[in-house]
Amino acid sequence: MAVNIHPDFLTFTYLSRSLAGGCQVVQDFLILNNFSTGDYSVEGRSPRWFVRSPVGLMAQFKESSEGLKGRIELGGAFFKGCSDNISPLHQVFRVPDSNITRFDIAIDDYSRRVMPLDVYEECKLGNFKLFRSFELQQSSLRDGSPASTLYLGSKGKGEKLLRVYDASLIHDVNAIRWELQLRRDRASLAVDLTCLSSSPQKQMASFLTGSVDFGSFCQSNSSVNFRRFSWWKELIKDCGATPEKLTLSKDDPALAKMINWVRDQCSPSLGVLLRALGVEDFCQFVLNSSTPRMRQHHYLLVNELINLKNNNNNEDGFLI
Repeated sequence: MAVNIHPDFLTFTYLSRSLAGGCQVVQDFLILNNFSTGDYSVEGRSPRWFVRSPVGLMAQFKESSEGLKGRIELGGAFFKGCSDNISPLHQVFRVPDSNITRFDIAIDDYSRRVMPLDVYEECKLGNFKLFRSFELQQSSLRDGSPASTLYLGSKGKGEKLLRVYDASLIHDVNAIRWELQLRRDRASLAVDLTCLSSSPQKQMASFLTGSVDFGSFCQSNSSVNFRRFSWWKELIKDCGATPEKLTLSKDDPALAKMINWVRDQCSPSLGVLLRALGVEDFCQFVLNSSTPRMRQHHYLLVNELINLKNNNNNEDGFLI
């Protein structure tokens, strides 16, 4: 096995009415991952509780005016328990009032075909694209030996960040690890598309290899060509992936799924609010509640729905 493609970290937030309801989501994750529901413990007291588990799952709950806010972190050990397959977890990811705020994808290259310092040297020469910045971070391990991690992208700011480091120094895995960190909308979209894919590992590899490219820029007549480096070609081939850019566009396939979810899961509750508040107060409530949480791809979906309505003769029933 030349490479291993796997999810490495995921953060999931949601609202619950009670601590018991919040812990039910924890149990759902454990059951779908073939762990025992007894593989966790709850500590703390109002207004904050913590859930600890030996299987790579951590959670915390905090009381708020909206309800009990839950945050679950799934680490690499958790995903190993389900053979790195996140598809069965999709039904939990779609609970109401939930968000996936971070998703990390890793490719372990056991061939160790290129080292982080070598990739850094190519970056200094400008032999990469799809990221604007890069940084080499030097650190020391507990035994004093040096370790280097290459970062492409802005740490803590953007929605995507790529790390390259020697996993044998940190995780006792004899491989060079390529680790793509996705946040907010890109994380949510990547998880949805991965869970719905017939080949989740290849889908994840497509996102990672599509997030960056390494090669040289060559001038040919009046155009500039980009020639991909052989070692990057080989890594992509070993992953069995086709590089795919994870873009948020008006063609986002989430539109139909969003409409179906609202119709199937939310329409009774929305009907109650509409009848109780009246049209004007109901619309104001929805706008006030949704605006702080809307991201770029939500506004693109708004434009797409407006276009659907304008192009449909039956304006009152274009969602039916």
